[in-house]
Amino acid sequence: MLPQRHQCPSCDFHAVSVILSRFFFASQAGRDGGGPGASAYASAKGAVMTFTRAMAKELGPSNIRVNALCPGMISTAFHDTFTKDAVRANVSNATALKREGSAKEVAETVAYLAS
Repeated sequence: MLPQRHQCPSCDFHAVSVILSRFFFASQAGRDGGGPGASAYASAKGAVMTFTRAMAKELGPSNIRVNALCPGMISTAFHDTFTKDAVRANVSNATALKREGSAKEVAETVAYLAS
């Protein structure tokens, strides 16, 4: 995460300084509600997506970029353990590339956006 200092334009006290991250991570669960038992997780990720859009509107005029990465299903040990093969196949087939993403691809995207 790359912190960025910015005077809060909507604050009554312009001397207040806040730290904002340039990158937020959301997930597919934030878009589709997640699976059974994931309502809190999905709600939090949906909030990240909404917060990112709001911050982009608020900070864009000050030339501050705000990005959210919503990479979909990433091939990780978590999914190896907790996600059924049929679910993984369905999610993969619903993507343009017809596969899960990799952690390396996400990291490279973050590095590109940070440059």
